[in-house]
Amino acid sequence: MYKNQLLTAFAVLMLLTVVDARGQHAGHDLPGHVCGTDATSPEALEALANFRQARERGDLAIARKSASPPDIGDQRPFKVSEDSWVEMDFELIDKEDGLYYLWAEVGEIASGRITADVIAELRSALVESTPGSIINENAGVIANNEAVLGPPPDYDGDGVTDVLMYDIDPGSDGGSFVAGYVHSADINPNASPGIGNQADILYLDSNQGIRNGTTPGTAAHEYAHLIHFATGFDNQTFISEGIAEYLTIVNGLGRSRYGFLGITEETEKPLFSWGQGSSIVRDYARAELFMRYIGEQFSPETVSAIAANPYKGADGIDSVLTAAGSSLAEVVMNYHAANLVNDARLGAAFVYSSQVEASGARATIPVTYGGGSAGDTPPFADGELPGVESGAAAYFEFKNVADLRISFDAAAAPVILPAARESIGGRIFFQDEMGTWSTQPLDPQEGEQVFPGNYFKARVVVANKKPGRTFVTRYNYDASWAAFGQATPTEDAPELPSRVALDQNYPNPFNPVTNIAFSLPQSTDVRLFVVDLLGRRVATVADGAFPAGEHTVRFSADRLPSGTYLYVLEAAGERMTKQLTLLK
Repeated sequence: MYKNQLLTAFAVLMLLTVVDARGQHAGHDLPGHVCGTDATSPEALEALANFRQARERGDLAIARKSASPPDIGDQRPFKVSEDSWVEMDFELIDKEDGLYYLWAEVGEIASGRITADVIAELRSALVESTPGSIINENAGVIANNEAVLGPPPDYDGDGVTDVLMYDIDPGSDGGSFVAGYVHSADINPNASPGIGNQADILYLDSNQGIRNGTTPGTAAHEYAHLIHFATGFDNQTFISEGIAEYLTIVNGLGRSRYGFLGITEETEKPLFSWGQGSSIVRDYARAELFMRYIGEQFSPETVSAIAANPYKGADGIDSVLTAAGSSLAEVVMNYHAANLVNDARLGAAFVYSSQVEASGARATIPVTYGGGSAGDTPPFADGELPGVESGAAAYFEFKNVADLRISFDAAAAPVILPAARESIGGRIFFQDEMGTWSTQPLDPQEGEQVFPGNYFKARVVVANKKPGRTFVTRYNYDASWAAFGQATPTEDAPELPSRVALDQNYPNPFNPVTNIAFSLPQSTDVRLFVVDLLGRRVATVADGAFPAGEHTVRFSADRLPSGTYLYVLEAAGERMTKQLTLLK
């Protein structure tokens, strides 16, 4: 087997974050759809600081609007953010007192673009119902977003969000367009005269946004940003935009668009990067998929805790996930593994829920070794050891190999080798001669790791588990294998369980995530599900073929009320039941 030289671990890579005062965040569902919210510009940060200080002093509930609610047909001026702030006349076209007022620019009413159907669709999305909502399909965006993230700023104390529809980018027909935005100047008590509206305002495009059907999804996204004004934007654009995109999923208004997983340069870029060297639409998709993974593996409330956490960035996420019994490093590792396999048979950590239509998400594997005969990986040239960017992943696989031997370690000087090993990790997924999949961690360490047996496939993910940093972690690996079908029997192979067994879940009681372990003496179909005390099935934890051995799957009960439940294992003609307790 070839042995590769070790190099120093870290190469600095500058992360590029793109946010401009109104924008040019790119958009949700269409390549040209642009979100124009300011989030981390100096002006926005100053406005948010002013707002928080005024809120702490109790100076916000000033009820600057008329005490009498406006009536349909009333007109009033609002200011909108173009190259500068411009005053336009708007007419009230729909309302829900105490919740929202929908205003349309009078010229757009005359254009005929804002029809009764458009008004009804937007009212339905904002107030009445959302398609396939994770939270409550019988509630609108406003209620669902607030259920996940909390209330908006309510700057002027009237409890109402004003939604303004106007042609945001009138000269952009056929190209990119700003579909919506919220603006921090609206909640800045120190704003200069003529800047902002001193109220909770959501701006939606009434031209291309309507024609392209993006208005309800944009409303969900931008309302999340409006709430973020109250909780504080994250210092990583990737995180705050990912939370807003996740809220489109919560409301059933997002679209799966995971083509970026088939582009190696996208999976190898820093996880929290934004606007770096590719279509920014892919950055939105990456951010949404990462927050979706967290929401599914834990709960929407976990995403809520990330948004509300006063600690921001990677450390803020890590503190929330640690409180949930995990860590950011573990989640990043499993997230990239799930993107490689997306298969429930390998465990709940490595699959997306079909409920949110992510089951087609899989990463492309750019490098393949093996092919039937014995062999080994070629050596790396001096100075060319592979590396993974902060929070990124690399994928490779072996096909038709036996007795796979892999050396995998961080490449670093001895003094920093322990830290380098903490920042990198790996996992390998095996498909054996029977077509059964199994998985094992591939931890960085000195010496060979041996995987005896014949394998049709052995897929490997290597991940930098430390997002939000500015370094590349170099690593060293090489591998050798025997000819397929020539696996050497070993007396040291682990002994398989002698019978089907179901362990007590841990922790128990739990909130809302617990682990369920079971053992199989042979490969078999497994059904693991949860029922209430009346015998009604309330959740499916696993359903599919599992290899012989010991398995642990994660069960999230975020949508269930507190109480006592039974979990049932059906495998190899046996049925076993144990009790678990959910305490919220």
